[in-house]
Amino acid sequence: AAAWALEGAALLWIGVRQQRLLPRLSGLLLQLGAGVAFLQVLEAASGTLPVANGACLGSVLIAVAGLLSSFTLQRHRASLRVTEAEVHMAALLWGLGWWFFAGLREIERFVAWEDQINAKLLFITVSAGALLWLWRRLEWPALRYPLLGLLPSAALLALNFLEVRSDSHFFARWGALPWTLLFAVQYRI
Repeated sequence: AAAWALEGAALLWIGVRQQRLLPRLSGLLLQLGAGVAFLQVLEAASGTLPVANGACLGSVLIAVAGLLSSFTLQRHRASLRVTEAEVHMAALLWGLGWWFFAGLREIERFVAWEDQINAKLLFITVSAGALLWLWRRLEWPALRYPLLGLLPSAALLALNFLEVRSDSHFFARWGALPWTLLFAVQYRI
């Protein structure tokens, strides 16, 4: 399924380069079908190693395909139809959704429960830092919108922390790392 998603992204890219509608639509539908097919075999793909298992790697590859499609559609939006040009945001949300699904699922499966909130905050913050870098490096303006979710996500995790670990503080254990990094990335944003 992950290979189909990558093939869908390649098909979309070819359709954009050749200015043909059918390959572009086929590429998007192939990615959607790949995601649905992958969800059906998700539990069977789950391995015992963190990150190096079929569920995580497949989700990441589907995410990469969605992000590449979004970037391609936005980069060439002047040569696309008006309704088609706006599909780049849906592809961006698709890719980011799979990215965060992969990371947060791995944290839920392999990180001890008392460290899960810090691990989730670290993953979200590093992901936001990568999006910020990609936005500026590739001049990809659509990435600025997901960055607006960093602070609300951190607030939700803080509320969850207060509910679950009310006897502790945010910097307990290794909590200083994700919270400090959060403030640094938020400052850069």
